[in-house]
Amino acid sequence: MTLLQLRYVIACVENGTIAKAAQAIYTSTSNLSQSIRGLESEVGFEIFHRSNNGITLTEKGTVFLEHAMKIQLEIDTIAKLKEAETVNRFSCTCMHLPYCYMAFESLCRHYEEKDNYLLSIDVAFLPKCIEAVQMHLSEIAVISMPEVIASIECQRIKDQGLSIQMLAEQHLNINLRADHPALADNTEGQSFELSKLHDYPYVSYHSSADDVIHPLDFSHPSYCPTEAFNSKKQITVNNVDWKARLIGSTNAYGIGTTGPEQWAEQYNWKSIPVEGARSFLYYVYSDRYELSEPAHYFINYLLKILEKNPT
Repeated sequence: MTLLQLRYVIACVENGTIAKAAQAIYTSTSNLSQSIRGLESEVGFEIFHRSNNGITLTEKGTVFLEHAMKIQLEIDTIAKLKEAETVNRFSCTCMHLPYCYMAFESLCRHYEEKDNYLLSIDVAFLPKCIEAVQMHLSEIAVISMPEVIASIECQRIKDQGLSIQMLAEQHLNINLRADHPALADNTEGQSFELSKLHDYPYVSYHSSADDVIHPLDFSHPSYCPTEAFNSKKQITVNNVDWKARLIGSTNAYGIGTTGPEQWAEQYNWKSIPVEGARSFLYYVYSDRYELSEPAHYFINYLLKILEKNPT
């Protein structure tokens, strides 16, 4: 039995169905259902009655929920004590965003002379970023969303009792190496024909085994202009540095923001704007607690980096 399973049960009760609960906490229905089935098997009784109309608590499930909510309350209380005692504690979960790494580096440099600190950063797709804040695994999450889904997803995040603040508006680009063969006949200032990329591989973070990230990841092939994308030539990675290296050293190309200027120089990138394609960068946090001092430093460092690297 884990704290995550207890929170899953609470989420199911709050939302009425497993499907709605899964959507609310940004996980898949199958994962949530399997987790609760595993919990029921462990405790030796059914927590929920299941029907086409949704779920209801069994008699023992009602008692279980009472204890689960008490445990959750105690965990929240402990979290407050932890924050009070450890001023220099900070955790962030972010998407594959180089600006976050740069801000985290600045934060680490700021605290390296201090006596007491615990700083951590993790990388995940958008659903896991939101879940990390919901489950108090991270103090903040930094996410980026395509314009087409941003307003809907922002409202969903707010509906879960979380706060979301915009950091920057970003333009989406085709990123490829500066001496890419497709650029051979292209002169500076001349419009680029995206169809020239059709014979080259597209690199993204998408994995077909994890459909929950779509359409929340703007590197997903569905956001690639159809005249450029070739479904027979795809590369997937789960690391922003690997993606940058591949684009800079092979004929692969990808979609993303312009990225830090030094990254473009380091990896020999060229960015070509995709007309009308924008994304928005946000940070998400729980308004149940005040942001820590390191969190404020991190956000300020991030904003300064974004100012120096207009996207």
